[in-house]
Amino acid sequence: MPDSTQRPRRTGNVDGKDAQCPVPRLKGILRVHVTEEDDSSSDDEQLQVHVTEEDDSSSDEQLQVHVTEEDDSSSDDEQLEVHVREEDDSSSDDEQLEVHVREEDDSSSDDEQLQVHVTEEDDSSSDDEQLQVHVREEDDSSSDDEQLEVHVREEDDSSSDDEQLEVHVREEDDSSSDDEQLQVHVTEEDDSSSDDEQLQVHVTEEDDSSSDA
Repeated sequence: MPDSTQRPRRTGNVDGKDAQCPVPRLKGILRVHVTEEDDSSSDDEQLQVHVTEEDDSSSDEQLQVHVTEEDDSSSDDEQLEVHVREEDDSSSDDEQLEVHVREEDDSSSDDEQLQVHVTEEDDSSSDDEQLQVHVREEDDSSSDDEQLEVHVREEDDSSSDDEQLEVHVREEDDSSSDDEQLQVHVTEEDDSSSDDEQLQVHVTEEDDSSSDA
């Protein structure tokens, strides 16, 4: 496989504008997509989280994805957190990836503040990673229809680990109260017969409003 640094570079997109820093095309790619749609003044959200990892090794990984949503009122003030952790039992690919997404709306309009924090820890001297996070928000009306996308890319200079992992989280609220139904779907595709993975997905929703059932 050609070296990732030889591949073309492309710029990211933040709020519909090109980012100043280029985004390298990397061997290993982690992608997290968060989509929130609210079709009324209630708390009807649709959240989707997609995680895709591609790595060309046959070692063993443990991936954990944590999604937490907290709503402290009947308005649309959400706090979304997505945590991605990758653990590889080989001495070459021990990463700890964390992605935090927070949305705060201080009024009834669509003024959000999005913050994304990425921390990576690698205990091996062989892995050189570059992580970049881009957030794009689109709102097509005065209601609370948002489209949030978070992309995390990981570059690994070792030739180990080839997996494709997808995690889908959907939240549906069929009433005006805060009764949500959370569904988590995990799909793993591995082109090698020697890989042994353990996938864990945790979804926690907390709402301190009095309308919660």
